[in-house]
Amino acid sequence: MKKLIALLFILSITTPALIAQPHNFALPEGAKARIGKGNAYEVEYSADGLRLAVGGSIGVWIYDAITYQPINLLTKHNSPIHHLAFSPDGINLVSIDTDGFAYIWNTITGQWTQLKNSRIYKLSMAISPDGKTLVAAEMTRGIRSWDMATGEEIPFFDKSNNRINPVNRNRIGRIYGLAFSPDGSLLATGNQHDTVNLIDTVAGKYILVLQGHKGHVNSVAFSPDGNILASASTDGSVRLWDPHKGMQEAAFQVKKHGMTFMTNVRFSPDGSLLASTGSDANIYLLDPNTAAPKKTLTGHTIGINDIAFSPDLRTLASSSWDGSVRFWEVVTGKNTQTIQGYFGEFRCFAWSLDGKTIITPHLIQTICYWDGTTGELKESITGNWGSTVYDIAVAPDGKTFAVATSGKFVYVHNIETDETYRLSGHKDRVLCVAYSPDGKTIASGGADHFVHLWDTDTGELKRSFSGHYANITNVAFSPDGKMIASGSRNSAVRLWDPETGELKDNFGENKVVVSDMAFSPDGKTLATVKSSDTVSLWDMETGENRKLWIDKGTSGSCIAFSPNGNLVAVGTEQGLIFVIDVGTGELRKQFVGGRSIHAVAFSPDGKTLASNSPKGVIYLWDVGE
Repeated sequence: MKKLIALLFILSITTPALIAQPHNFALPEGAKARIGKGNAYEVEYSADGLRLAVGGSIGVWIYDAITYQPINLLTKHNSPIHHLAFSPDGINLVSIDTDGFAYIWNTITGQWTQLKNSRIYKLSMAISPDGKTLVAAEMTRGIRSWDMATGEEIPFFDKSNNRINPVNRNRIGRIYGLAFSPDGSLLATGNQHDTVNLIDTVAGKYILVLQGHKGHVNSVAFSPDGNILASASTDGSVRLWDPHKGMQEAAFQVKKHGMTFMTNVRFSPDGSLLASTGSDANIYLLDPNTAAPKKTLTGHTIGINDIAFSPDLRTLASSSWDGSVRFWEVVTGKNTQTIQGYFGEFRCFAWSLDGKTIITPHLIQTICYWDGTTGELKESITGNWGSTVYDIAVAPDGKTFAVATSGKFVYVHNIETDETYRLSGHKDRVLCVAYSPDGKTIASGGADHFVHLWDTDTGELKRSFSGHYANITNVAFSPDGKMIASGSRNSAVRLWDPETGELKDNFGENKVVVSDMAFSPDGKTLATVKSSDTVSLWDMETGENRKLWIDKGTSGSCIAFSPNGNLVAVGTEQGLIFVIDVGTGELRKQFVGGRSIHAVAFSPDGKTLASNSPKGVIYLWDVGE
C-alpha cells in the first residue's frame, strides 16, 4: 500500500480501478452521504439485460448493466432482502426481506404492491413462467402463492384443497430451493431432508422424490429446455437429474468434500453452461449434460451469495460476503468489472485526525478507508486479526490504530507500513479499546471482566484492573490522561488511576446497564447512557448527576461529545439520533439513522456527525456546529 502521511492521517492513496459510487440515492433527511452499501445478497438481470438488481441489507440497488452505474435504490424494506426475482417480461421485480415482507415493484412506473398476509420468513421463492404467480416456501406454513398483478394470496395452484399434503410437507422439512420448469407444469423443491421433490402444478401434488444428496438441498434449477434439473447441496455436490424419469444422470463433487457447501445453481440462457457456487468462494462452470468442470472463476475471497447470467450469455454477475459484486466474462472467465462497497455491518469506525477519512475494520478482516465528505471508498486492504472486530481507536499521532477482537487479542495496525502486531493477555473476547492522550498506553476491556493497560512501545502488559462483574463494554481516558473510566453491563462506571491501579470512584448505581460513555473535551463531565430515555452528565469533581432527556420510549445506546463540548449526540436502539445542547438540554437536531444505532462520532471540526447501524452503512449527518 502506498505510504500514508501519518501525522495528520491524510490518506494519499492510489484508488483502485473501481466503479464510481454515487451516494445520493434515498438518503435520510439531514444526511450528507452514505458510507457503504450494506451487504449484497441477491443479483438478478432484467429480461432485456439492461438492468441488474442487487438485493441487500438497505434495499434494492438498480444498476445500468452496460455502464455499471447505479440508477436507483428501492428502500421500502426495513430488513435485509434475501430473495429477488424479475418477472419473465422484466417489468416487475419481486423483493422479499427477512421479516417476511414482500413487494412487487413496477420497474417502469416505480409503483409497488405489497403481498397480502405474507409476514412469515420465506426460505425460497419462484415466479411462474407466465409471470402471473409468485410461489414462496415459508418457515412454518409450507408453500403459498400470490397473484403478481394484485398481490393477493391465491389458492396454491388454484386447487380447492389449496395446500400440498401436510404429511409430505412434514417429511421433506424446510424448502430451501424452488424452481418452475420452463412450461410451468412442474415445480421442483430443494429440501431440508436431502431430497429434491417434483410437484405437478396441474394436479397440485407431489409426483417424484429424487434421492441421492447427503445434505440439505439449497438450490434447484431447470435447463431452458426442461430436460435437466440441477440441484446443489451442503454435501458439496451438484447433481443432474432427468425430471421426467426421476433418475440421476451425472454429478459434480467438490474435492474438499465435507468442507464446502454448494449454494447455487444457474443455467445459462441457452443451456450450454451450468454455473454453481460454494462456500469456498469459487464459481464453477460445468457441462450441463455431464457435470464435468469446464472452468473455475476465482477472485472472491469468501462465500458467494448469488450468481446470475446476463441474457446475452456474455457476462456472469456474482455477489459475495467479501463486499463486492463482480462481473465475469463467460468465455474467458476474466473478472472484467467490480462494484465495491457491499461490506455489510461495521461494528465500529473512527475518524482520522484531519477528518478527511473514516476507517472501518470489517468483520471479514477488511480495513476500509472512506472519504469523510463524499462517503466514497478510497481503499480496502486485508487485516490480520482473523476474528470479529468490536471496537477501534486511532492513536493521537495518527500513525496506528488498535482494534478489539473476539479472538482474545488487541491488534495494533501501523498505517505507514501495514504491519500488525497483537497484544495478548485477555482470557475472553476483547470488547473495547482506547488510547491514552499521550499515545503511550492502550486500555482494553473484555468479557473476562478485566481492564488491561498496554505499553504501546513494547507491547507489554503494564497493569490490570478488576472489579466489574460482567462484560466490560466501554473504556475511556480522561482528556488529561489521569483517569480511566470503564463501563460494564451490570455495574456502575468505575474510575481508575492509570498509574497506581487504584479505584477512585463509582458513578451510577450497581446493576445498571451502561450502554456507552464519553468524557467531555474539558474533562469536567462524564456522560453515560443506558437502556432508557435519559442521559446522565456526571460532574467529575462533585459526582453530581444532571439529566438530559430524549424522547420517551427510546433507549440510549451510544453517545459522543462535539469537539467544543457544547453538544452531545445520542444514538438509540430505535434508530433515532438526538443532538442536544449540553448547557440548555434543548434538542438541536434529530435524525433517523436505521433500525438501531451502534455508534456516533463527531468529525474533528464538529460539522459532521457519523453514525452506524446493523444495516451495514454509516451515515454522515450535517450538524453545522
